[in-house]
Amino acid sequence: MVVPHTTAFDWSSLHPAEGRLARSIRSSPEGCRIALLGLPDDTGVSLNGGRAGARQGPRAFREAMARYGTAHDAVSGRDLAALGLFDAGDVEPAGDEIHRTHIRVSEAVDAILQMGLLPVCIGGGHDLTFPGVAALTRRLRERNEKLGGLNIDPHLDVRERVGSGMSFRRIIEDGQGVVEPRTFATVGVGAFSNELRHIEWLRDRGSSLLIFDGDQHQLLERFLDLLEQMSSASNLFASFDLDVLDASVAPGVSALNPMGLTPVTASLLCRSLGRLNNLRYFDLMELSPPHDVQGRTARLAVHLLLHFLAGVAERS
Repeated sequence: MVVPHTTAFDWSSLHPAEGRLARSIRSSPEGCRIALLGLPDDTGVSLNGGRAGARQGPRAFREAMARYGTAHDAVSGRDLAALGLFDAGDVEPAGDEIHRTHIRVSEAVDAILQMGLLPVCIGGGHDLTFPGVAALTRRLRERNEKLGGLNIDPHLDVRERVGSGMSFRRIIEDGQGVVEPRTFATVGVGAFSNELRHIEWLRDRGSSLLIFDGDQHQLLERFLDLLEQMSSASNLFASFDLDVLDASVAPGVSALNPMGLTPVTASLLCRSLGRLNNLRYFDLMELSPPHDVQGRTARLAVHLLLHFLAGVAERS
């Protein structure tokens, strides 16, 4: 089955070394559990007044993955290549017509879901999470099933206007009858990153907000308690905005974070997400190479994906 609106990526052009997970990535979905999908568009970031450049994120991510990350997970002893990773390519943006781009993303993710694969999207502006999750929502509506979700992000992204800060308002509003706000949470919320009216909008709907005050250990404990509560949900999605990371370790993002998560905390979050048997969609968003330093954010994004995949491999 062809994934619509996509351009294939040639991994051989990057010459990944022997033993790298990138060397095992396939161009066909047969025998695979995971599908990578690039979302090279940052129209929403520009509309939101952010730093443009995330459209280059998928390319930089693949380049970093070709250089870093073995297939062997030394923590669990598992071979991540055994999961089967299919690269579905990059969705072709529709210029500055953000709604048409959203339709293309949604149709591409829907095709991946039809294949029975877990979509893992690499972006790109955070508005692109909305069409990706919308494809999942439509499928669940047909089966009369419910959906909860997690946004790992200092920003709530429930703005009214079109742009990269709108995704989760649209997911909740357009997903009525399927998306359950009481099983939706934003993790790592910045102390000074959101307007009160947006905080109240989510709280009024019963959603959880894990506000980050600088205590990494406490946030991780609260996150694990939250996952325990959400483990009974039929279906979940998770979105990881890279600007939840501290600016000192992740300068290459659309919005710098002066007090964010450490790589250790973020890695533990991603591995825990991967372990969830009810997780149906995952993305890593807002990698912005023009603002990166020595490719450190791109490499850290790959590191987080590796932890996520290690969690998937540990599923019961």
